[in-house]
Amino acid sequence: ATEAFKSEIDVLNAELRSTALDLKHAVGAKTKSEVRESNYKDAMEAFKSEICRLDGEKSQFVSDQKEMNRLRLANEVLAAKVVENEGEVKKVCMLLALQEAKIEELDLQLE
Repeated sequence: ATEAFKSEIDVLNAELRSTALDLKHAVGAKTKSEVRESNYKDAMEAFKSEICRLDGEKSQFVSDQKEMNRLRLANEVLAAKVVENEGEVKKVCMLLALQEAKIEELDLQLE
C-alpha cells in the first residue's frame, strides 16, 4: 500500500509539475503578448506622430508652392508691363524725334 501510495504521489507530483510548467508558459506567453501589444501601441503612436509631422510638412510645402506660384505670376505680370513700357518708351522716343524734326523744320522756315 505504501508503494502504491508513493507511486500515486509521484504521479500527482508529475502532474503538478506539468501544470506548473503549463502555467509558467501561459504566464510567459501572456507577458510576451502584453509586451508585443505594448510595442504595437508604441509603434502606432510613433507612426501617428510621424503622420502628423508629415501632414504639417505637406501643408507647409503646399503653402510654399502656392506662394511660389503667386510670385511667379506676379513676376510674369511685371515682365509683361516692362515689355509694354518699353513699347511706350519707344513710342514716346519716336514722337520726340518727330517733334524735334518738326521744330527743326519750323526753325528752317523761320530763317
